[in-house]
Amino acid sequence: MSTGSVARGASVVETAQSLRWLKRGAGYDSLVSTNSYIQDQCFTCAGITEFGDHVTLSGTTAEQLVTVVLAVRNWGTAITKTRTFTITTTVASPVSDTQSFSFPAASGPDSPSVTNVVFNFASQGAVVDHSFLYGISGLSTGLNVALSNSANDLVVGSDTTPGYVWVNTKYSTLGNDFPPCTSATTGVYARVKTNCGHASPSNPSAYGTTTEVNTTGNADIPAVEINVVGGTAPGLSPGGPAAAVNFAITNPGQTRVHVGHVTTSITSVSTAGTTTAIAACTATTYGLNNPTVTVDENVPPGTSLFNATGSSVFIKTSGTTQNNCEGAVIHLHFAS
Repeated sequence: MSTGSVARGASVVETAQSLRWLKRGAGYDSLVSTNSYIQDQCFTCAGITEFGDHVTLSGTTAEQLVTVVLAVRNWGTAITKTRTFTITTTVASPVSDTQSFSFPAASGPDSPSVTNVVFNFASQGAVVDHSFLYGISGLSTGLNVALSNSANDLVVGSDTTPGYVWVNTKYSTLGNDFPPCTSATTGVYARVKTNCGHASPSNPSAYGTTTEVNTTGNADIPAVEINVVGGTAPGLSPGGPAAAVNFAITNPGQTRVHVGHVTTSITSVSTAGTTTAIAACTATTYGLNNPTVTVDENVPPGTSLFNATGSSVFIKTSGTTQNNCEGAVIHLHFAS
């Protein structure tokens, strides 16, 4: 087995036949890949009607929103529940998606199930600010928003206001989940402080002690992945799973354009290591599964089409060390 890894990749925009192709991926990602969460936020415990955070995407501009993935822990019996995810942005009117999801039962008193639910915003054509506020609503007893560690689990994007979350609650006192210094204004979705201590020495609360927050910066935040057009792809490792190459096709022209197939190719690699004693990291270090996908769709003028399934890219294994590929960025070309 070879060694080395590839950081979360990026792709370039290519233009062909008056269309624009752009890789879609995470603009913000605080999910834990193993779903091994140790904290969550209870809604009914604190009378919460909406819960969220203020986030900043990894890019530099406003982006078109595709999907939002939210981790939910269920402490009770199996349940089907309607959830709403709302994003507030100054680029356009606030957008929301409401869907019904099924949550498996907990496997034991201390073993909640974890479900990643997906909200789909692609059809709304929503554009979000580079930095924006989101909110989650529609939870019931036993269904809690999983919390991740802001220092270790936030791998794409950033927390705009560290040490705070946003809450709309029926109560001014939020209970033991929050530090005793935290208060809220009833019926108003507003920022509340979480990095100011703990409920008691025996209960550090969901958001950590003052020392944990101030020294190591590990205040807990909602576990959310926000996918946008032009976002960041998951990282790769030798022998590890392939990363999906999902893309958006935008028609900036004035007439409808038919797309039959789209072929993805690897054109180059940048920011690779240059150690001469080991193998160079080049485009041939990587491979593509299913490089040509069938689309067979007409793209109306001024709209974007999101493919459901695309190619996937992987790093090939070899008998030599591939450490020059650590931190490398793979550039892709899309053509039809």
